[in-house]
Amino acid sequence: MVNGYLYMLIAISIISISSFILSLILLTRLIHIKKALSLLSPRSFRKAIKAYEKRLVKRYIVFEIFDSGINIEELRSALIDSLSRELGILNLASCNIKLIWFSAKKRCGILRVKGPYACIPSVLSALSLVRDLNNRKVIIVPIKVSGTLKRARKYIGTR
Repeated sequence: MVNGYLYMLIAISIISISSFILSLILLTRLIHIKKALSLLSPRSFRKAIKAYEKRLVKRYIVFEIFDSGINIEELRSALIDSLSRELGILNLASCNIKLIWFSAKKRCGILRVKGPYACIPSVLSALSLVRDLNNRKVIIVPIKVSGTLKRARKYIGTR
């Protein structure tokens, strides 16, 4: 019985020593991170953010919607709901999707996607998977991806 208590005491001491060592390692890493952040001045921090934002691409997706009688406010809210269902909230937030323009007469619209390049194919697939907006059957067909808003509007004007 004494041996059982001895083994248990040794096991507990080993666990406490290992957790102590792990906490020391985490504490030293935290100190290094704080030092690195303190070295960044607000100006260099802004430069780092600008460099990250330059890596984000801005693309305009021209789409056509097959439904009659939908206005821009209904479309905006329904698109956000359905895309969050298809993409997930985190991907939707990282893609920064915005409805730029919509014409009920032409049934065309322009979406702006600003995010990492991987957002473009996922948004295109999520748009093509949307089948209902506000309990109406719709089909959204992405037609063209453009790099500038001027070209996207020009493409809609020729349709």
